[in-house]
Amino acid sequence: MNKRLHLAAIIGSFLLASGIALANDTADNIARQLMPDLSAFEQAAERARQSAGSSQPSGQSRSWQPADPQRTRGYHSEVPRLNNRAPQQMQKTEQRVVSPQPVVKTSKSFAEVTFRSGSAQLTEEGKAVLLRDIVPALTKVDQTVRERTRNWSSPKRAIFNIVGHTDAAGSHEYNYDLSMRRARTVSEFIERYTGMVPVPYHGVGETQLVDVVNVTAQANRRVEIEVTVTDDTTVTSR
Repeated sequence: MNKRLHLAAIIGSFLLASGIALANDTADNIARQLMPDLSAFEQAAERARQSAGSSQPSGQSRSWQPADPQRTRGYHSEVPRLNNRAPQQMQKTEQRVVSPQPVVKTSKSFAEVTFRSGSAQLTEEGKAVLLRDIVPALTKVDQTVRERTRNWSSPKRAIFNIVGHTDAAGSHEYNYDLSMRRARTVSEFIERYTGMVPVPYHGVGETQLVDVVNVTAQANRRVEIEVTVTDDTTVTSR
């Protein structure tokens, strides 16, 4: 009997470890799909440096000087006067080249984050997906963006925007309100378990169906997470 119990414990531990490994793999896969391409920022910064370099004058700037009488023989050598005033010294205005910030955005839909019918309350399955897969993935994306850009002149961070969707059952006004409440539920859940505040959200009702054949399909009742990259104002620019 003891041997059987010991064997059962070993098998249980193996299955638990396999489940954790599978969950970690899922979170890593989600993080890879949501990870923005930071090379766009690097390319924009390089273009700004090249533009700034090409706009600098070669050599010292020269101010306006009256003509040399010896070199302008045969012409009027006096400095021209307008309204009894000598012309003002010419000044060169330096223009600063500013590279536009690229728009870097990724998104992924999660039909696995389920809600009770006609409700903004998460199901137990939906909560499990958020805790096991999505929250670790978002944390990893944010940490990766901060780590890769911490030595940049303008360090970056990830912003997560939650978009709520519904199926086509019900009126447009009802669906819009329901999608907004569902998005808020997920936003508050992520804020609670990641410490990222705020997590913006909005709803679009039934306007972006993924299954247009079966408009009441579960796949249409989903949340979408959009990731954008912006300057990290909590870090002093170097």
